[in-house]
Amino acid sequence: MKEDARDEAFRRNPALEGLLASLNAAIAPGGDALAAERGAPSRPVVLVVGCPRSGTTLLMQWLAASGAFGYPSNLVSRFWRAPAVGAMVERLLFDPAVQFRDELGLGAAPAVGFDSDLGKTTGARSPNEFWYFWRRFFPLGEAGGLGEAGRAGVDGPGFLGQLAAWEAAVGRPLALKAILLAWDLPLLAALLPRAVFVDIRRDPFFNAQALLLARRRFFGDAGRWYSVKPPEAAALAALSPPEQVVGQVGSVRRAIEGGLASLDPRRVVRLRYERFCGDPAEAWADLARALGAAGEEIDPAYRGPAGFEASDTVRVAPEEAEAIAAAWEAFPFAGIGGDPASIAGRGDR
Repeated sequence: MKEDARDEAFRRNPALEGLLASLNAAIAPGGDALAAERGAPSRPVVLVVGCPRSGTTLLMQWLAASGAFGYPSNLVSRFWRAPAVGAMVERLLFDPAVQFRDELGLGAAPAVGFDSDLGKTTGARSPNEFWYFWRRFFPLGEAGGLGEAGRAGVDGPGFLGQLAAWEAAVGRPLALKAILLAWDLPLLAALLPRAVFVDIRRDPFFNAQALLLARRRFFGDAGRWYSVKPPEAAALAALSPPEQVVGQVGSVRRAIEGGLASLDPRRVVRLRYERFCGDPAEAWADLARALGAAGEEIDPAYRGPAGFEASDTVRVAPEEAEAIAAAWEAFPFAGIGGDPASIAGRGDR
């Protein structure tokens, strides 16, 4: 993706990128030394998977706000070569237990909110996608999946060591998005044999619609690709934008469901976006059970928000809505991820 293709609101800040490159080059040796000391995480890691625009950011905000997990905040993400160092800096800034006479004058730690803009959150402690970290250890190409060459180039020991050092710094299990590895979940599960995968699914029509709208907002052009590309991206390029996003959702869902099918069901928490929004307490109970089966006890009492407003309404023109629905019937993976139903029934939701 060309950087200048983005809408101005989403373009990177070159000054920030340069500063972060210098910072991470400086801290990398220390981060690697911490990683080498630890070896691998001692607790199960929570890995959030799902299609882009399916609710993964809301799910990560929910996990972060619970206080039960370490996670890549916007602050920690600045230290992607050594997240353990980032976690220690975050604690130095915001943990009352290590303050001294209000020298820093920062006041109370900022709360984790539930607003976001195409996956981008606001606030030092709000969760971050953390793609730089993932790409450091997994040589991902432009289209989905590592492929044989990519799998051979995975730095498993480095990945595990960094997670272990980070886990030790926060004293809690870690939670991260893993949607870049949708086509390689068995590999990830083998690297982290106690990991718990939380899979969030959204109605495929609304997921595809959200991707179409994201293209327009991110690029100002529905014809440009947004977020992870499936292996079928070259073939999909000849189709209309509504068909492309349907193909994207179908490919990602097929990859996730195929990967998770190979795992012990106790390692998988399956959530539907609309049900999660309506009853997050139920999702917390499911997560607590899965972590308990993996040997990690979290407080089973739910203290988070009672619910969230689901954004599943038709927001595209009628002809685009019809095109999305028709594409689901035409594609071979039309049944993946749910029944797209009829457009007529969607307007009442």
